Amino acid sequence: MLRAIVLKELYDRRWFVLWWSIGMAAMIVLTILFFPALKESNLGEVFAQLPPQLASFVGDTSGLTTINGFIGEQLFTIRLPIMVMIIALLLGLGLSTNDEITGRLYQLLAQPISRTRLVLERTAVAVLAITIIHLAMLASIMVGVGIIGEDFSWNAAVSIVIMSWLLTLTVAMLTLAAGFATGKRGFAIATGTIAAFGSFFVTSFASSVDWLEQIDKLSLLHYFHVGTVIKSGFDGGDVMVFVGVASISLLIALIGFRRRDINV
Repeated sequence: MLRAIVLKELYDRRWFVLWWSIGMAAMIVLTILFFPALKESNLGEVFAQLPPQLASFVGDTSGLTTINGFIGEQLFTIRLPIMVMIIALLLGLGLSTNDEITGRLYQLLAQPISRTRLVLERTAVAVLAITIIHLAMLASIMVGVGIIGEDFSWNAAVSIVIMSWLLTLTVAMLTLAAGFATGKRGFAIATGTIAAFGSFFVTSFASSVDWLEQIDKLSLLHYFHVGTVIKSGFDGGDVMVFVGVASISLLIALIGFRRRDINV
C-alpha cells in the first residue's frame, strides 16, 4: 500500500521530474560542448585577472583547460547547485504545504493514514524525484564528454553527482520540515531560500568579506568541495554534514507534524 501511494505521488509529479531532467541534461551537454573551443583559447587567463569579488561568481578558472576542471568549476561550482536548489525548494514546498492550502490534506488524513506515514511517503517521493533527475545528470555528463572525445572517469562523475544529490536532498528536507512542522508556506519558503541561496551568497563572498568568512561553516556549500570530490572522491565529514542535516530535518518534520493542530 505504501509503495502504491508513493508511486501515485510520483506519478502526479511526472512532468515536473521529466522536464527538469531534460532541462538539466540539455544544459550539461551544451555546456560541455563548449569545452573544446575554450581549451584552445586564452579565456582562462582573462578570467584569472578578474578581481576577487567577480572571480567568486565564475569559479576557479585555473583548471579550465582540463575536462575535470571545466566540469567541476563551470558546472558544479555555480550553475548546477543553483538549479538543483531551486528543484529542492519546489519539491519541498509541493510535498509539504500545497495539500494544506488546497484542502487535500484534510481528505488524506480522513483516511486510515497516520501523520508519520504521510511524512515518510512524501520524503520517499522527494528522494525518488531527486534521484531520477540526478541519474539524468550523470548520463548527460558521460554523453557530453563522449561527444567531444574527452576522458572523464565514471568514478569522478558518480562522486560529484552523489554530492549534488545530497545537497539537493538536504535543501528539500529543510523546506519540507519547515512546511510540515508549521503549515506556513511563507516560513517554508524562507527556510529553503535561506538554506539554498543564503549558502550561495555566503560561500561566494566568504573569501573576500571577513565577517562572512566567520559564518561560512553554516553554509551548505561550504561542505560541497567540487574539486576535491572530482580528484579524490568523497570527504566523509562533508557527507555526514548533509546526512545529519537531512536526518534532523526529517525528525523535525515527523515530530512537528504529529503535534501540530491542523483543524481536521
